[in-house]
Amino acid sequence: MQNYITYHESVKEAIALALIQIMETKILSDITILEIVNKAGVSRSSFYRNFDDKEDVINYYIDFLFDESKKEENPYSPHHLKAFLIEKFSLIKENKIFFLSLKKNKLLHLLYQQANQNTTKNICSYKLNENNRYQSAFFSAASIGVIIEWIHNNLEESEEDMANIFIDLLYGYMDNL
Repeated sequence: MQNYITYHESVKEAIALALIQIMETKILSDITILEIVNKAGVSRSSFYRNFDDKEDVINYYIDFLFDESKKEENPYSPHHLKAFLIEKFSLIKENKIFFLSLKKNKLLHLLYQQANQNTTKNICSYKLNENNRYQSAFFSAASIGVIIEWIHNNLEESEEDMANIFIDLLYGYMDNL
């Protein structure tokens, strides 16, 4: 396995980081491609070789942040779930400015697509009830709903509190039926 980043990946990352930095002070619709490429130090053609538009860059960055391809153990097992959730909530808090920028730009809905893709991959990888075609949509929408609400509340609760809330929602609801 290669541990180095390719030129193509570094250009994509530079473009994404440039856009994210600019979004700290500007609304997405006011940001030009020229601003992004100038900040990234790449050409305009590099932008369009790698991305269709600014929203595509944001989707790339979300995928980059939440890439779970390195996981070996099943993050959904009872033994790993809380640690997995704390890790994800920590990632969000560490990137608070980015997620608040998504909120400001009314782009939090983009999180669902990434969550659904990862959940679908994980269902296949860890052989989790693959026969239910709605499972990924259900868990993705529920988890992203909780995350979006947390972002709307300015990430007030700790990562561990959020993991406990999520687990209570996941298991506690069923216990109360």
